[in-house]
Amino acid sequence: MTSVAAGSAAVPLVDVVAQAQERFARAGVAANEALADAEVLARHALGWDRATWIARRRDPAPPGFAARYAPLAARRRSGSRFRSSPGAASSGGSRSRWGRRC
Repeated sequence: MTSVAAGSAAVPLVDVVAQAQERFARAGVAANEALADAEVLARHALGWDRATWIARRRDPAPPGFAARYAPLAARRRSGSRFRSSPGAASSGGSRSRWGRRC
């Protein structure tokens, strides 16, 4: 992320994501996942939902974005996948829905 890490606030977010996408692809991330992963990580670093991303992706990278995005992108390039916290998908115990046990 040298262009953003150098502090250049004039770099559009979409260009930063395109650079990350290229790096992911060179690191062996499947082509159909590289763009989606780069975008999801950018949205996470910005705290934006998809609609906000679509509306503002051509904005310059805000201050602090590079510091949040670069480590996320580096982890992804190293092969790490997105993970939720342990037990997030299932509680491992009994569940209830609207007061009934499932």
